[in-house]
Amino acid sequence: MNAHEKDLFERLEAMPLTEARLAVARGEFGQAPDSPNYIFSSGVVAARESAARDAREEITLSIARKALSSSTRANIIAISAIIFSVITAAIIAWYTVKYGK
Repeated sequence: MNAHEKDLFERLEAMPLTEARLAVARGEFGQAPDSPNYIFSSGVVAARESAARDAREEITLSIARKALSSSTRANIIAISAIIFSVITAAIIAWYTVKYGK
């Protein structure tokens, strides 16, 4: 990376992503789509967008993992309740048969 590209990079990194995207679209870093400045600045913005998207996806995955963990615990509790109910019903049936009404 040469000094000019480093300067462009630092200027783009200093801006919020939305502002950087608009600056590139307005042609502040190069008007022609085939100019080196435009290509470089577009690449920097694309890399930042990708990093932001990856961060959002990681947060989404984290939430999904927590939901799955909670769901697994809820299933264990539900199965335990069913087993407890069946055992209680069996004891009541046995008690009723053995000692009458």
